[in-house]
Amino acid sequence: MGEDETRTLKEWRELKGWSREELAAQTGVGADLIARLEEVGDPTYGAGTRMGERFFQEVISPLADALEAGAISMEVVPGEPMPGHYVFDILLLEELDPEAAEFLWTHVEELDLRIAVPNRWGVGLKTLEQADTQEDAEAIAAWRENNGWR
Repeated sequence: MGEDETRTLKEWRELKGWSREELAAQTGVGADLIARLEEVGDPTYGAGTRMGERFFQEVISPLADALEAGAISMEVVPGEPMPGHYVFDILLLEELDPEAAEFLWTHVEELDLRIAVPNRWGVGLKTLEQADTQEDAEAIAAWRENNGWR
């Protein structure tokens, strides 16, 4: 494998022919955390912070070493809204102002909008492109129904 290639964690793991459990055994990084990194992305600890450096040293570096990976491409997606983020329910916005909702849908990429999607770790934020699956739509619908949302 080329040291200068950039691939996702899942792509590097699959190139080795390893399951998540096999990679976990090679690195000491839990299979559940590997699944989260592959399915959701990197938690935003921030480069240059103590937590960010520790996460890199204890998780990312061992994974890259075991996989003989050049660079691991990983979506950095906050697991939850952070201070300063604007959060709203676009379905409610449509009821109030359809033109505003249309504007947001039209400019979703440049505004870097995210959608909250239930997952086995709670709720994560995904880009609309990432969340464009039947599984995510069903998870959102089930969560809304179970929590009394329309």
